[in-house]
Amino acid sequence: MGNIILLYQIVIVILLVVGFLMSLSLRDYYRELGIMMQVIEGIDKERIRLQEKYEGGSSEVVFHKYEGEDYVGK
Repeated sequence: MGNIILLYQIVIVILLVVGFLMSLSLRDYYRELGIMMQVIEGIDKERIRLQEKYEGGSSEVVFHKYEGEDYVGK
């Protein structure tokens, strides 16, 4: 009976140690994932800013070009 309790205690300690080590590795993984997400968000913001800058300019030119005309079907 004492051997079974000792075996269960050893198994519980091993599971706790493995769980602790996994939580440490997952914490590092999520930290790196968070940094990568910030980088991706920064790239997306820069891409949207540039897209608005260049598409805004080109759409403005097109708007002035066709401002007084009916260009449907031309």
